[in-house]
Amino acid sequence: MGELLPGRADHRLDTVDAFDSHVVVGTRHEARPRIEVFAGDDFSSAAMVLSSQQVLELGPNLDPEARGVIVGRSSLIEPTVWELHPFDGEPARVVHRTQAPGHDATAYHCELRWVAARDGLQIPVTLAYAGGTRLDGSAPAVLGVRRSRVL
Repeated sequence: MGELLPGRADHRLDTVDAFDSHVVVGTRHEARPRIEVFAGDDFSSAAMVLSSQQVLELGPNLDPEARGVIVGRSSLIEPTVWELHPFDGEPARVVHRTQAPGHDATAYHCELRWVAARDGLQIPVTLAYAGGTRLDGSAPAVLGVRRSRVL
């Protein structure tokens, strides 16, 4: 048996979810999440592509006969919004919005920057900060690693 979905050097495979009529593949491209939906066993081109500046994650897609895929969109400053994306091309609809009482996402900024490691390799870094924060090194910061894999 050959490759079902050929590897792509510029994409990192995150997840795969199989439905009766579709296969959903989650990847990262230039540090950005991307979800591709393939119809049946045709992997030559995606029937639907979701990409975002935010975090994308596959939701609780438990029914293999489902006619759509649930995808969550969130960021470091915005709560998750779960959307149902129908396989037939109909517009997505919100199925759940995580509540964050008192939170005002417009008071914050979130951005992706690329920084050079000691060896010159470009590393993606996501910054989340309150509006008005000076980005000159004078503000306190917390540094964390979300996910890292060495292949």
